[in-house]
Amino acid sequence: MSRARGDEGAIGSLLRLRERVAIWCATLALIGGAVFLWDPPAEVVDEIAWHRELALGCGVFGGLMFLALVFRGQAGYRLRALLLVCLAAVVAAGLLWWCQGVAQDVWALKQRGEIRRVQVVGSSMKHNPKTKKTTQLARVSIDGAIVSVEFGRLPRRGEWVEVLTAPDRPDAAVPAAVKKDWLALLDAKMGIWIGLLVVFALLFCVVSLPINLWHVLAGAPRGTDPDAHRP
Repeated sequence: MSRARGDEGAIGSLLRLRERVAIWCATLALIGGAVFLWDPPAEVVDEIAWHRELALGCGVFGGLMFLALVFRGQAGYRLRALLLVCLAAVVAAGLLWWCQGVAQDVWALKQRGEIRRVQVVGSSMKHNPKTKKTTQLARVSIDGAIVSVEFGRLPRRGEWVEVLTAPDRPDAAVPAAVKKDWLALLDAKMGIWIGLLVVFALLFCVVSLPINLWHVLAGAPRGTDPDAHRP
């Protein structure tokens, strides 16, 4: 019995050591990435114009993770809570930034959308590396702008097709068969399930922000060990 408990304790220690090594590797990777991105080679600057902002973000997160690993007790507890606050804020801001274009497209199509006949000028393909699905898109000309639209089939070059588009946002074009209501437009531009995942992720971030902010200000509750769940 004691031998079994000893084996469980050894396995638990190895798992905690593995978690700690992984966190330290992630921390050092963030700090190293920040140093590299602050003054990268010219090729990186050409590809990432906002490399300084990215370097600053990596440096802040790496520094907070480093301090949270080094400090113990109430200080470490507050730093870990502050790290969670920053993480939730960044995730929420990133989701809002990513969704704002889709939201503007859906709003424009709902309020000012009109059906137009446009000509197919070519085709393109969109590959999703997660699902490994390749989708064929038709490239159509709308007021001089070339826009890719998924019709469920690939029209021939030179064929005339109907799309629902907004005069001030030609990139928001969807097939004319899409109904002009919120859910149908959202499904065409993003997907209902992805939209639901985004909403749940935002709600999680909004709920976790004040909770972790309270932990930053108040610290660990009295009578509890701040390092109890520390890896």
